[in-house]
Amino acid sequence: MTIYVSGRLNVDYILMLQTPLIRGEKAVATELVVDYGGSGGNVATAIVRFIRKPGCVRFVGCVGSDVHGKSYVELLKSEGVDTTLIRTVANAPTGLAIVLVEPGGIATVISYRGANEVCSVDLGSLNDMKLLVLTNPPIELAYKLIDCAIKSSSGIVVDPSRGWTTINQLKALLEAKLCILAPNDNELMWLTGTHSLKHAIFTTLRVLPSCKLAIKRGSLGVLYVDPDQSMAIEIPALPVGEIGLRVLSTAGCGDTFTGVLSAALYEGWNLVEALQL
Repeated sequence: MTIYVSGRLNVDYILMLQTPLIRGEKAVATELVVDYGGSGGNVATAIVRFIRKPGCVRFVGCVGSDVHGKSYVELLKSEGVDTTLIRTVANAPTGLAIVLVEPGGIATVISYRGANEVCSVDLGSLNDMKLLVLTNPPIELAYKLIDCAIKSSSGIVVDPSRGWTTINQLKALLEAKLCILAPNDNELMWLTGTHSLKHAIFTTLRVLPSCKLAIKRGSLGVLYVDPDQSMAIEIPALPVGEIGLRVLSTAGCGDTFTGVLSAALYEGWNLVEALQL
């Protein structure tokens, strides 16, 4: 059985800034790192590294016909990700992200969707699906994948970003066997058009009363809300400083969280235990 992941594949240009960003002011970078990222690629890589089973993750998405697209597909293959449903498109470049990392690790990301936006993939039956993970693919593609997941009684994990869609456009999730929304608090407020986390949660549960929420809150950890159990649990963040680690950048941390959560669910972990990993 397979985990299907669909989302963005980007080339990341990461600039380590000398000083905090000030809007309208010039900023100086002390280091440039070019790497491969995008929420979809990050999540897929995190899953396959956690499970350590090549081929258990199949990616659905698009890259451009440029050198970055070819290199990214080869990189995913080397990680053990099945790339047979990654389409190369000629009319758009591979997605691009500029990541500005301030002292202290706070990251600002500016993305150009490129091939991610024009993605159209022939899906087939996907009858080996066990879990679907969506990280901002084109909404039409998301609907097709949700329909496949419902038909195969697969669980669905959705990690939305700001600007991707609205909560009312995700009503198809009502029919899912298991639905988990995993945004951060700002993304959930954007998704629901509200201005407080409390109202965002209430709005989400009114529209999607069977969906569970795993709300990422950075240094505050995760807020887990399970409407079926009438339960809300605050799960603290890992104290990285106490185990000898230092935060260089928060970019990709939420994607890694979603990937490990999805991998644990695939392997049969209890959801609360998975959130505590």
